[in-house]
Amino acid sequence: MLRGALVLVFNGEIYNFRELRQLLEQDGQVFHSNSDTEVILAAYQKWGTDSIHRLHGMFAFALWDGDRRELILARDRVGKKPLYYYQNGETFAFGSEIKAILATLDHTPEVDYEALDDYLTYLYIPYPKTIFCGVRQVPPATFLRVRVLPEGLDCEQEQYWDPLAGGRNAPRSTGDLRSHLQNRIVEAVQCRLVSDVPLGVLLSGGIDSSSITAVMARSSTEPVRSFSIGFAGNKAYDESPYAKMVAEEFGCRHEVLEAEPSCSPQLARVVWHFDQPFGNPTAVLTYILSALTKKSVTVALAGDGGDELFGGYPRYIGAYLSRVPRALPGFLRNGILPWLGNSISDDVTGRHQFRRLREFLEDAGMPLIEMYLRWIGYFSPEDKRRLYAPKLQTKLNGHNPGDFLRGLYCESEGLEALNRLAYVDIKSFLCCNVLECADRMSMAHALELRAPFTDHRLVEFSLRLPFEYKFRYAKSKWLLKQAMKPFLPMEVLNKRKLGFNPPVGAWLNGELRGLPGVLLSPERLRARGLFREEEVRRILEQHLAGHRDNALKIWALMMLEIWFQIHVDGAGVETVQERINESVAPVGRS
Repeated sequence: MLRGALVLVFNGEIYNFRELRQLLEQDGQVFHSNSDTEVILAAYQKWGTDSIHRLHGMFAFALWDGDRRELILARDRVGKKPLYYYQNGETFAFGSEIKAILATLDHTPEVDYEALDDYLTYLYIPYPKTIFCGVRQVPPATFLRVRVLPEGLDCEQEQYWDPLAGGRNAPRSTGDLRSHLQNRIVEAVQCRLVSDVPLGVLLSGGIDSSSITAVMARSSTEPVRSFSIGFAGNKAYDESPYAKMVAEEFGCRHEVLEAEPSCSPQLARVVWHFDQPFGNPTAVLTYILSALTKKSVTVALAGDGGDELFGGYPRYIGAYLSRVPRALPGFLRNGILPWLGNSISDDVTGRHQFRRLREFLEDAGMPLIEMYLRWIGYFSPEDKRRLYAPKLQTKLNGHNPGDFLRGLYCESEGLEALNRLAYVDIKSFLCCNVLECADRMSMAHALELRAPFTDHRLVEFSLRLPFEYKFRYAKSKWLLKQAMKPFLPMEVLNKRKLGFNPPVGAWLNGELRGLPGVLLSPERLRARGLFREEEVRRILEQHLAGHRDNALKIWALMMLEIWFQIHVDGAGVETVQERINESVAPVGRS
């Protein structure tokens, strides 16, 4: 959009654009459209880059100021919308996708092997890196100013929001906190209901999406359109009965998609959409569910962010309980407990409970951040020493992927211990994994996902909420459940958390059993020169024999190989998908 000497390219939604527009009109601004895009331009004309922190929403934009001869690249507070850039001398390119930047270059940049090392640690690549050397991500809550000077380009970066800047919450009673949280959730949902296109909700049956559905139903005169995914024949993963219960409670028009046994037909296309390696298998489910949802609506609300804000992940409970083993004598903490953990056999069907118990016993004696790093990591330093071939080890030159999270942990000094982990998750896992997955897979079908729990005011509130309000009486998300008691059925409030996860272990032991052997064959491993054949074989054999839950490690290696074939080897998506189909077809027909 043009406005005088200003040019704006914008991706996202500004939820408070009407309030900003009214404020600007009072100051004499004249508008020629009803869009939030023009409000961004007018706000910049009035306040310059100070306007960015006034924007409430999900956004990535590039604004060219012709008078100042400078480019502003800005990204929303929690990183809901992606934004990449590349600079080499006088060449500067930017885009919402890496493939858009690569299309402007006359060469493909080299693979950043430190980023590859990060990927095998986290199953995502943390900002500001990408998998390509020279291509960078704009961090969340940050804007980049690129000045065009006679001597060349000058770039500087500034963070415009800090969730900790407001200080501590004033002491409040439980009732006040509950009421405040109710109001914040209602406010976050209602501002995201403004839409001139059909709107719905992704309803898993968990408390986060159910809470959003309840508020939507009370805020709408029409039945809410709700969508969920089920796993017929696999009750350990199937939350669709709870989703149906919530939908019936609030009179929703509900649709359920039964997931395919393997979901293999989507693998190459899913990898193509991410542009760089991404190892969270939930992406396949989100891709399929988004396709279903898009048939009926254009915008959908989702429960992303609730676990990070209110202590919903098992690792928070583990960290809470780890205070006990850390108080034990050293010979018990560092000797007996790890021995007990190593003696536990994993459940390779994919539910991960036994793996989590083993990791808890092995690591609970460590300092909090180091224990957390072990729990959220997939390939440990010991795993990598066995896995990495000399070629890859040489390229890493002492790189330590854990430094990304250690740096975030240091930023959170002043919060109580477990909220420090929540801060780390919000700044890393939520942005780089959960929201990246949601945005890529939904936008692949032109479906816009909005996440009320990522509202920055809710984030600020949650980080200052004592952890005793998040985990109490052996229940996670305690205050959230108290706040939603007037809205939700008790069955939903008391249900065991399943999470929106696919049965990867069951896939690998069934329909996809032949795929790792093809994608990770000795011939392919030798051609890449990155991993030791004998270690990959050991990982596969351990899992298939039922000794270790290596499902996510195997998945990560397979997704990496598919990425290499598409984005480095230059094989077309359809060609790679045909290779995948051929490898799983014999199993499917057996």
